[in-house]
Amino acid sequence: MLPRINNATANEDFIFSVIFENGEKGTFDLKPYLNLGKFIELKVDNNYKRFQLDDGVITWFNVLDIAPDTVYLGSKIDNK
Repeated sequence: MLPRINNATANEDFIFSVIFENGEKGTFDLKPYLNLGKFIELKVDNNYKRFQLDDGVITWFNVLDIAPDTVYLGSKIDNK
């Protein structure tokens, strides 16, 4: 099982800074998902910044979430 998210910050241009439960830090680009289903709603008025972490999962106001496995596998991990 891949690690869940301990902390997430929504930055500009649909990029999230994330820290996973295993201590790894990285960035996740949400842009590839923004033309799919309910993700379209996140493009309006910076709605992507209206999120919360629920048991290590990024969730939004519109009953939408993105799996922590997707975030982990799609993140650029900072190896410093």
